[in-house]
Amino acid sequence: MVRSAPPVTGLPIIGGVPDHPQVHAVMGYGCNGITFSQIASEIVSASIASAEDADAGLFAFGT
Repeated sequence: MVRSAPPVTGLPIIGGVPDHPQVHAVMGYGCNGITFSQIASEIVSASIASAEDADAGLFAFGT
């Protein structure tokens, strides 16, 4: 199980799980699930397609 401290930004964690290249995590939405679910779908789909997403760094593990 991967454990990570809550992000300093207060944003959810969205993206690839460190040391698990084929696993993506989407967690920590809080009360903003509708908004963040759209962002998460864009980030994860870009990652699967080996493309860049401009927002991915804001939500990555360890930020």
